[in-house]
Amino acid sequence: MALRVRSLLARGSTLAAATESLRAQATAFQPSALLWLTDGVNAQLLADAMASCATASIGAVSEAGLIGGGGEHNARRDEVTAVALAIALPANEPAAVALPWHSAPDSLPQLPSEAWEEYAAATPENSPHLMLLAAPPRVGAFPLERWLGMLDVALPWAKKVGGVTAGGGSELFVGDRRYDGGAVGLALQGIDMEARSFQGAVPIGPSYEITACDGNIVHALDGRPVGEVLTDSIERFAAQPGQSTANLMCGLSVPGRAAAARGAAADANESSAHEYVIRALLAFSKPHSVLAVGASPDLVSAPGCRLQLFAFSADAARAEMRAGARRMSSEGLCGGLMVSCAGRGKGLYGEWGVETAELHAALGPDLAVSGLFAGGEIGPVGQRTFVHTYTTTVGLLRSRCRA
Repeated sequence: MALRVRSLLARGSTLAAATESLRAQATAFQPSALLWLTDGVNAQLLADAMASCATASIGAVSEAGLIGGGGEHNARRDEVTAVALAIALPANEPAAVALPWHSAPDSLPQLPSEAWEEYAAATPENSPHLMLLAAPPRVGAFPLERWLGMLDVALPWAKKVGGVTAGGGSELFVGDRRYDGGAVGLALQGIDMEARSFQGAVPIGPSYEITACDGNIVHALDGRPVGEVLTDSIERFAAQPGQSTANLMCGLSVPGRAAAARGAAADANESSAHEYVIRALLAFSKPHSVLAVGASPDLVSAPGCRLQLFAFSADAARAEMRAGARRMSSEGLCGGLMVSCAGRGKGLYGEWGVETAELHAALGPDLAVSGLFAGGEIGPVGQRTFVHTYTTTVGLLRSRCRA
C-alpha cells in the first residue's frame, strides 16, 4: 500500500462535538500519524481522542485561523474548528516510520537514543524529515531560531517545516501528554518531503556585500556608506505609483544548496549561489549612514553576506505561490503541512483560500494540506532553517521512489 495523506476538518458548537467528528474521520482513515490543531480551549479532550487513533500524534491550540479540508478557516465565536493531517505510511516499506517527540526550548528533541544514533548517521537520502509545532512557555522565552540552528547542526539533511501557534496559550501535545511550550514534532523517515518557503517578495535593484556592520546595524555596502548606496533606490521605490500597498524589506543572503554542492569556491555573485531570507527594514538614516535590519546579528555579520532590497505585496506573494507550486513535480505528491503567517490570508488578499487554491490548481485538487495561520513560520532558505514573518511554508510528502 502506498503513502496516503488526508486533510481532516471538523466543526462543532463545542470542542466535544468537533472532537467526535474528527475522531470518526481519523478512525475511518486508520492513520499511522496525526498532526492536529484546534481553535478551541481545553484541548486535552481532543488530544486523548487523537492519541487513540494513531500511535504517533502531536497537536496544539492556535486561534488565528486553521487550514484543512480543502480551505482556510477563520476562528468564530459560535463554532469550534479542528483540523488534522492524517498520514498512513506505506505498509510495504519497513523503513517508513513516524516518531512523535517534544523538545524543551533549551534542548534537542526527546527521542530514543537508538533513533538519534540512526538519524545522526543517516545519509541525505535516508534522513528523516520534521514537521514542527512550537509555542513559547508560560514563563520565559523560546529562542526558536537559535534552537533551529542546533537542529540544523544535529540533523543537517532533515527538512524542517512548521509554525508557532498564534494565541491559545502554551499547550502542546504528544499523544495524550501535555507540555508547556517548546516544540513538538513528527520525525518522518522512509518518505520524501518537498519543503518550500514562499516569502512573497520581489528583488529591487542590485545586491551588495555587507562590508561594515555592528550587530544588526549595517553601515557599509561594497565598501561605501549604506546611506550613499541605498538612498536613490529607496526614494525611487517610494515614488512609484501603487507602492502604498507594498512593503520595502531587506533580503540577506544564505548559501544555497547549489553553492554547497559546488563548494566554497562558488562565485558569490552567481544568483544560483545564494538565496535570500527576507527580513524587516527597521530603520534607515542617510545622514548617519545606518540601516537597521530585523535579523539576528550572526546572519548580518556572516562573511560575504549580501544585502538586497525587496518589496513584499499581495501581488508578489500570489505570483510566487503560483510559480513555485508549478515548479514542483506533482508525481507521487500526496499532501502535507501548510503554515501561513497570520498577516496573510484574508488580511493580505481580501479573501480566504487564495493560497490553498493556488496549490490545488498547480498540484491537483486531491492534494491534502492541513495547518495553521501562525505567529512565526518555520521553513528552509538555502542550507538553513529560519523562523519567518509574512511567509507561507509547506512540507509536502511523497513516497520514496525506488529504482
